Amino acid sequence: MNIKRGQPGFTLVEVMAALAILGIAMLGLTAGLIVASSTTGISAQRTLMLEFAQTRIERLVAETRTLIPTQYTTVATFQGGLCCGKMAVSGTGCGALFDPNAAPGNCGWQMDTIDGGAPGPGVGEDLMFGPLLIFNASTNSTDGFIAKTIAARTAAVAAGIDGALGCGDPSVRNSGTLCRELHIEPGVISGVPMLRAWVRVVNGAGSYLSNSVMLQEDIAQ
Repeated sequence: MNIKRGQPGFTLVEVMAALAILGIAMLGLTAGLIVASSTTGISAQRTLMLEFAQTRIERLVAETRTLIPTQYTTVATFQGGLCCGKMAVSGTGCGALFDPNAAPGNCGWQMDTIDGGAPGPGVGEDLMFGPLLIFNASTNSTDGFIAKTIAARTAAVAAGIDGALGCGDPSVRNSGTLCRELHIEPGVISGVPMLRAWVRVVNGAGSYLSNSVMLQEDIAQ
């Protein structure tokens, strides 16, 4: 067997240096993947929050105007017969006008219980129905997500959270729960009677100012 001496190759030092550079590059790639994964998760949650808020807006637009509760409604004559007085601006620190940036359950924000509790048979799997939506809470391959959402919104309505702290209630202040609240007031815009509706979806974790999405819609009466 012939062996050619002096043939170009890699020394042990060069191989070790190359491996060190590769290791550093892999650390950077791993960190980038972690950041990307986290960003994707946040984006997915905000998309769900927007969908949850938009669903309420669409249902209000499709609803008979006389059946939409406002800040002046004392006892609603529609689903559930719920009191909607929480939408009236009141309480310590509240001004004469509704403040969309007020904390949940204060100064005109009311938990969205206008649908009542959990819906009856046939619509029980409508996760966009009630005031609460459990985010990423499925614990099995059947209906864990649906069951937890229905149980949470039923408990919220039954406990009277709507008339207490609303979406600021400690029972819904966790990262896995999205809480929907609203404020609706009548008004006149350019001479046309309108209902101005605000819908906000709050993620219970952290500050509501940075963990919420809000939509506003003017609905012709």
